[in-house]
Formats: sequence, C-alpha cells, structure tokens
Amino acid sequence: MIGCVVFFLSTNLVLALLGLFIIGVGVALLNTMTWAMESDTVEYGEFQTGIRTEGATYAAFSFTRKVGQAVGAALASYGLAWAGYNSGLKGTGQTQAPQVLDGMQQAAGALTFAPLLIAVLIMASYPLTEAKFREIMVGIQANRLARHAQYHSEDTGPDSTIVAGARESSASPAVDGSPRGRL
Repeated sequence: MIGCVVFFLSTNLVLALLGLFIIGVGVALLNTMTWAMESDTVEYGEFQTGIRTEGATYAAFSFTRKVGQAVGAALASYGLAWAGYNSGLKGTGQTQAPQVLDGMQQAAGALTFAPLLIAVLIMASYPLTEAKFREIMVGIQANRLARHAQYHSEDTGPDSTIVAGARESSASPAVDGSPRGRL
C-alpha cells in the first residue's frame, strides 16, 4: 500500500519509480505466498475429502489467474479511457495533456490499490497456521493408513503371497467394485 501511495502522490519521476519499486517488492511477496497457499489448498482438499486432486486444483488456479489477467488488462484500458488518453497523438510528436498524465497516474494508483486492499483483507482472515498445517498433515497420514488397512486387510491371510513386490492373493478378485487389489 505504501508503494501505491508514493506512486499516487509522486510529483517527479524518481518518486514514481520508487513507488513502483515498492509495489514490485510487494507483488513478489504476494506471488511467493500464492504458490505456497496453492499447495496448502491441495493438502487441505485431501484432508477434507480423502482424495488428492492436484491436477484439478492447479487447473482451477491457472484459470483464475488467466481471468484475472484479462480483467486487469481491461481495467487498465478503462483507466486510460477515464484519464482521457488520446492514442491518435502517438507518432505525431505531440504529448498528452498534463491533466491526462495526472489522470493516468491516478488511475494506475487507484486500480492497484483497490485489489491490494481486498487481498490484504482476505489474507488477514487466512486461518492456516503452522500448527494447523501440521495437524492437517497428521490427519492425511492417518486417513491414508486407514484406507490402506481397509483395502488390504483381507490380503494378509495365510493364502497370500508377495510376488515381485506386489501382493497376490489366491482369493477371488473383488467383484463389488471396491479398489481392493488396485492399490
């Protein structure tokens, strides 16, 4: 937010660039947190459902990023229109009017500040702590062990043998559609 304020209130190029630099540092931290949170989402999903869905989770994440980039480009275009930017001046040697340049600067500050504020409010309520994450991982491991025991409990009788690293049983294969024997 500080970078947005510095950029928004800057009166010269050096201050504007300083504001953009501060914004860039914040965006770098945000990107790092985003990818860390993405993997946390996969773990939480497995904890809740017992099913690990990295592919679907990452696909949804990728889709929302692309939608966000499209919306961001549209907002930038709307900001230029709001400021009164005249694309016809390009290549003519004429510059944009000072009020247009001020409007572009104000739009750039406002259009980055609003989503940043929303993100800060969302992150302030993010409930995952290190202790909660450890609890989730212990729960996932317990769920995996319980599922393994459930699906393989019948395969441990005296008529079972281990063949080439796979469990083979002389009992008839499951016909009820259960995944026994497929794990």
